[in-house]
Amino acid sequence: MIEAGRNWYEVWVPQDPAAWASPKIVFPDISPDPRFCLVEDNCLVNGDCYWMTLRPGVAEEILYLILGVANSGLMTRFHDAAFSNRLYSGRRRYITQYVGKYPLPDESTHIARRIGSLAREMVKAARTGAADQVRQLEETMDSLVYEAFGLDRNGGLL
Repeated sequence: MIEAGRNWYEVWVPQDPAAWASPKIVFPDISPDPRFCLVEDNCLVNGDCYWMTLRPGVAEEILYLILGVANSGLMTRFHDAAFSNRLYSGRRRYITQYVGKYPLPDESTHIARRIGSLAREMVKAARTGAADQVRQLEETMDSLVYEAFGLDRNGGLL
């Protein structure tokens, strides 16, 4: 490791230990569906997942907006259209070069703030085991993501 000029925690995937304590969105490298989740604990993310934190000065609400948009049906459709490399059993790769290209609605709009607010509610509901509430919030949030991009659930313009 020393010969390569890397620290022990950079052997497989470069890490930023200073960011481990920050709230982050964690997602698997390979998954049949989007599985972006919020992790607020100080933790190290293993090598078969990716994670993102916010730049200094960016409001925490943006994490929730990203969470809502990234888990939406619209982003699944976008992912499949833009990065058509499905793996075995229909699984997708959620690598940084793909996820980094996901569009976000303008964060200053009412609808973007509503998506973020619903994502925050969904995280709380999921942590309490309120599965029915989570499903309802997911459905509402998914519709809002389509609307935020000016689309209906079929992908047509509003």
